[in-house]
Amino acid sequence: MSELFDIVARYADLGDHRTGTEVDARTVDWLADVLSGQGAEVSRQAFTFPKFTGHAVGTGSAEGVPLEPLYYSATGDHQESEAFVTSISFNDHHGDAAIERQVREIARQAQASNAAIAIAATLCASGGLCAINRAPVAPGKVPICLAPGRALEALGAGAAGVRFTAEISTSRAENLIALFADASSEVPPLVVTTPVSGWFACAGERGTGIALALALAQELARQVPVLLVMTSGHELGYFGAARFVESFDRPVKGVLHLGSCLADKTALSEDGGMWAVSNLSGAGFERIASALAALNVVPRRPDEPTSPSEWMGESELWAPRGAPMLSIAGTSRSFHTAEDVAERVTSPELLEQVRSCVLAGAQALIA
Repeated sequence: MSELFDIVARYADLGDHRTGTEVDARTVDWLADVLSGQGAEVSRQAFTFPKFTGHAVGTGSAEGVPLEPLYYSATGDHQESEAFVTSISFNDHHGDAAIERQVREIARQAQASNAAIAIAATLCASGGLCAINRAPVAPGKVPICLAPGRALEALGAGAAGVRFTAEISTSRAENLIALFADASSEVPPLVVTTPVSGWFACAGERGTGIALALALAQELARQVPVLLVMTSGHELGYFGAARFVESFDRPVKGVLHLGSCLADKTALSEDGGMWAVSNLSGAGFERIASALAALNVVPRRPDEPTSPSEWMGESELWAPRGAPMLSIAGTSRSFHTAEDVAERVTSPELLEQVRSCVLAGAQALIA
């Protein structure tokens, strides 16, 4: 196995990477040790957030069906012998606004049917349970549980009962920051940023970006100071990344955002999707396009480069600064599902191919 694949497998093997959990803390500790071993100056940025913790068990036609309480849908102890059963679907980007509209409509329909709990089967490519990112909000009145899309017919075949419990407590998580630079250097750093938290093992979703970020930060630091920013809180509306960007006021040479599913097999096939956005123009943009062509990724230039809505993932937070930027992210069949494990979603060869292509594209940011 390659070193890149080893990183992905080690990350995934740590467990479910949800913000503020023991797994999240162990992940940051492990990555801090890796970065220190690479010679980086490592620091951490702690932040607090309202942590949602929930558990749900199905009864009746929902017995044995995996259920995931929707973050911040409700708190407290609830029981219902006949839940409102429906479905929720996703577009290619799992757009937050569209999903929130569906969530509100599910709660409204459940209340209209006099059901105390709703079950929403997630209609995603794998047919599994597809988790939903959600920024912390005041809890609603209707508990909502997510279920695998393939279970929709069985759930509707009889009375689907649910026992639901959830609470919100103040918790703590950390962003990890590593500087690769000579102490005397006054050159602004290139920011390389990727999230470290997400759903389930998230080998492809997060692990591939982490492995690539570790490799690319070292390689690019041979040419320019590099600030590697690894953020927690991604599944909570980019909570940790927002805390970092709000507090960071130094000039930067550019920003390389490594988002989801970067070396996921299906993200780079017709079953998934991979996108790139860059605000460079002229020869710089053409250099990026040429570098990513081998991955069949065609970059887009935003019409309004400083508008967050033109960008993807956590690059949205950096957009208003107007620094040279390249953002790459995608989705796949296993995105946000328990099927996102290393052996299934990536390979040493694919990781190396993506590393080479992204490195070539990143050169345009420091030219």
